[in-house]
Amino acid sequence: MIQIVRSSGTIILTFTVAYLVLSVLPFYANGIYLHSYQEIFGSLVDVKGYAPFAWFGVGRLAQGIAMITAGYVPYVSLLFTPLTLIPLALKWNSFSKREVSFWTATGLVNIASLVLTWQVHGIIMVWLVD
Repeated sequence: MIQIVRSSGTIILTFTVAYLVLSVLPFYANGIYLHSYQEIFGSLVDVKGYAPFAWFGVGRLAQGIAMITAGYVPYVSLLFTPLTLIPLALKWNSFSKREVSFWTATGLVNIASLVLTWQVHGIIMVWLVD
């Protein structure tokens, strides 16, 4: 039970951080959200022209990881967030207070990031796949 919480929590943490850093942050930091959907969908706002995807050596890798995490983070979250939070709630006394706080915060940040970016998730995907 403890190993399930730690493993699924690590997966959630990895996907959430990668999604926020490589998909959501560049979308807002580069001002892509200011463009219309038609500009983004029509390839007038090319992903390869913006950081970190324009950086030499890491641009293609960053774009690939961003597409994978943005595409799979909702599904991974649906599977692994309950696998983290439900056993944690049932066996909370088996964990240290620090661990309970950490995994609970990880699950809540994952849920909050998905709820807050749900409306623009499709636009982010269109921009990344371009």
